[in-house]
Amino acid sequence: GTLCCSRDSEANKLLLIPTELKSWDGGTKAIRDIWAADSLRGRFTRGAVWSLFGALISQGSNLAASVITARILGREHFGEYGMIQSTVGMFGVFAGMGLGLTATKYVAELRATNTERAGRIIALSTAVALGTGVIAVVALLIGAPWLAARTLNAPHLCAVLRIGAGVLFLNALNGAQTGVLAGFEAFRS
Repeated sequence: GTLCCSRDSEANKLLLIPTELKSWDGGTKAIRDIWAADSLRGRFTRGAVWSLFGALISQGSNLAASVITARILGREHFGEYGMIQSTVGMFGVFAGMGLGLTATKYVAELRATNTERAGRIIALSTAVALGTGVIAVVALLIGAPWLAARTLNAPHLCAVLRIGAGVLFLNALNGAQTGVLAGFEAFRS
């Protein structure tokens, strides 16, 4: 469309606004057109919106769960819960090995041009996630008594750390699979 300058104020004189965006209907039509487009811009917009939506839901539910958990457990036990969560999360960084981003990159690049190679990358990232997840779980299971006694200064948390090892394995697998879904742009599937 053509560009026009809004002359309502000095600040608006410098702002170039496409004429189709001057009305509400024009703005919603432009957004609808970008959303429906099969171009890079449309795919980027859809991916960004779904990622933002997922992050808001995830962070919002985590905040709500933390508030409820803190109320139920009390200050001391909630602090212990935080230590367990942080320790398991640290092991999760090593278990995940950035496989989610790797899977996203290669699946997105190859899904239309070389589906066989994309399938091999999915299988490889899943296998590596399984392997690194098992290694991290074994390391946490073996190291739990030492970590609880020496690092956390709370030997009674050893059993809870070992329970967290199961969550660690599932998180490693989840990271790789989420990366694959993002590569396919299968946010709603």
